[in-house]
Amino acid sequence: MTIRFSYLARLLGATAACVGLPGPLAAASRRLFAIMFGVDARLSDPRGLIGRPWYKNLISASQRHRAYSAKPLPDGREVTEKGRWSDARTSAVRAAAAITANGAQLKKATALLLRN
Repeated sequence: MTIRFSYLARLLGATAACVGLPGPLAAASRRLFAIMFGVDARLSDPRGLIGRPWYKNLISASQRHRAYSAKPLPDGREVTEKGRWSDARTSAVRAAAAITANGAQLKKATALLLRN
């Protein structure tokens, strides 16, 4: 299952408002939402997986012929199993870029949560 961080951040903000959290915590939840918005989108690539362009998430996907068994880093695993080393390099670069794109956001969110 893909974690939808933007959804969780909205949920946290809505919960903070509903339970009447004090101003600083409500403000912190809004800042957390702003930081986390788009994390799940940055783990995807509009070009899709190699050989499965309809599947956009680079971090987790169901196995090609087993609908419910999700595997991490699906692109790299599939092309490596087939010995397609050029595609494996491309896949590794794409997955690393997706993970790196979120690193700074996750550090900001962690710092915010540790302060509050």
